[in-house]
Amino acid sequence: MKDFGARTLVNRLMLVTVLILVAGVMPGSGLSGSQNSGDRSIDRAQRAVSEQITTREGGRGLIVRFNRDARTESKSKTEIRVRGTGQLARNNDGEARNFSYEAVVNSRNADVSGSTYDWRGGWYVRSGGGGGTSAVNLTGTSGGLDRAPS
Repeated sequence: MKDFGARTLVNRLMLVTVLILVAGVMPGSGLSGSQNSGDRSIDRAQRAVSEQITTREGGRGLIVRFNRDARTESKSKTEIRVRGTGQLARNNDGEARNFSYEAVVNSRNADVSGSTYDWRGGWYVRSGGGGGTSAVNLTGTSGGLDRAPS
């Protein structure tokens, strides 16, 4: 009888452990899945915008950087709108220009449509060797937007 009681106790402890693990993993995987979906959409949108910018601006010696402000919103059941900002830097002269972007990513097939970017101000030289926030304006900023050609 002692052996039967010990086995029952072990079985119950194993069942409780499994239930705790399942309860802890399931909610986490749901959040992780939706976050990963948003991350994939952001990656696809930024890749499309980067290709669009480098193609239109000449491509050689250009560095496209994206800020960590990307936002996603559901446009429909299968489409996710991604918006954010970034910076285009020219490798040869250190000049940079800020932009905002938007793209729509199909969550089923990862196709990107409606990818656009808008310039925010003019070209400037970053001072302080990167990471600094001060800048010298080269072209003058009127506070308005220069729309990238479609």
